[in-house]
Amino acid sequence: MSRIYNPFLIPALLILSLAPESEQRLGQLASIIEATQNAVQTLRTGLDGFYNTLMEALAAPGSGASSGPAETSSHLSTKPMQSESISKENNNRLEK
Repeated sequence: MSRIYNPFLIPALLILSLAPESEQRLGQLASIIEATQNAVQTLRTGLDGFYNTLMEALAAPGSGASSGPAETSSHLSTKPMQSESISKENNNRLEK
């Protein structure tokens, strides 16, 4: 365990020992810090899992692991949509 030395720690502890209900407030502070630590660990675990799943899906798109856009992207047409060709015709008419 690491040792924390701060010259202001001794007077702060003396003041806390003289203050009424300081143990109760420190207990509440400790529980808040512990809850925050648990939340951060949970978030980190979730993000690590998400990242690993995403990397697996991107690494092997044809392996059948994902049924998303990666498999169907090779079957997409490169022809312009009808609305695109209509807008090009309208632009040509306006230029004339």
